[in-house]
Amino acid sequence: RQRRVHGVIGDMYTEILSFSLSSLERALPEGAVQDVLLFTTAQWEPSLAEYLGRCGRAAHPRLRLRVAVVHLLEIPDAVCFVRYQMLLMDIVRPYTKVLYMDVDMVFLSSPASLFSVAVDASKFYYCQEGTRKGFRDGLLFSLGGKWAFTAEELARFETEDIVPFNAGFFVAHTDKTSSGHAAALLAFALREIKAGTPHFTDQSFANHYMNTRGLANTRALSPLVFGFFHCDINSPDVFDFPNTTALVHFLGCGYTS
Repeated sequence: RQRRVHGVIGDMYTEILSFSLSSLERALPEGAVQDVLLFTTAQWEPSLAEYLGRCGRAAHPRLRLRVAVVHLLEIPDAVCFVRYQMLLMDIVRPYTKVLYMDVDMVFLSSPASLFSVAVDASKFYYCQEGTRKGFRDGLLFSLGGKWAFTAEELARFETEDIVPFNAGFFVAHTDKTSSGHAAALLAFALREIKAGTPHFTDQSFANHYMNTRGLANTRALSPLVFGFFHCDINSPDVFDFPNTTALVHFLGCGYTS
């Protein structure tokens, strides 16, 4: 049996954001209010400010929306690294942990269970994407392609059940340990980019860095986000997916929030 979502995913940043926020608000338990931090860039900040001033805050009364402008790193696809830069910003300090999600995601049920996860500050909690075969196929989950990982690393991945993850959704602590790991990952990515290391996106760096150092946990969230489902925004069946799906991630929108 299939569930169909009725809505329009537009090409504009604020249309996608509005759709995502509306889904989150509808999924909240009755009477609940949720803090939402909107991380944006100087390019998109005027559009976001205009949207929030015109109708955004009024349209989402159960979401306490706050905006933070992130200064992009001078590297290709810099917007993708905002998800780790946010952990270095003061705006997250009042919170014990944060749930990061790309803007091109839609909730079909409450995210409350995600916040109940006991988070170890030494780990980042992701959702699995694909299988270990992905570590050896192309650049999506590794640096340098086929020979990205040593035989010893691949054997350890097998033994410790380490699998690829999607970088667009994670839970992390906000203390100095987590921010230290985020800073180290950013430094690693900058170094590898300058060295010309083949890669796909920030996901290549995150999977390589986090998995080789044992910093990624893909087990804790997967049972809770059992419906973490990816679909291609350009696919004709973009709105068709199993009725057990709790969260939809529209691949290919290319926006970060």
